[in-house]
Amino acid sequence: MANIIEIQDLTAPQLAPYTQLTHAQLRSQRDPSQGVFIAESLKVISCALRAGCRPISFLTERRHMAALLQAIPDQWSTVPIYTAER
Repeated sequence: MANIIEIQDLTAPQLAPYTQLTHAQLRSQRDPSQGVFIAESLKVISCALRAGCRPISFLTERRHMAALLQAIPDQWSTVPIYTAER
């Protein structure tokens, strides 16, 4: 079952990778194995998952939720999906 979380506050700590981190912070220059990247389209997300990338969360507009849910393999069904209206 999907772990869908409605966004109430853009300053929530869980949203920091999307709202507060710089590109350098996301890349984690000290330890590249711990780096994070943001995939911004369903096509890129699907390719990343097929390539073996492990998601830490998803963020999508509510209107794109159905398509995202279809693209996420069952093994990632517990990963948080943050959503709201645009």
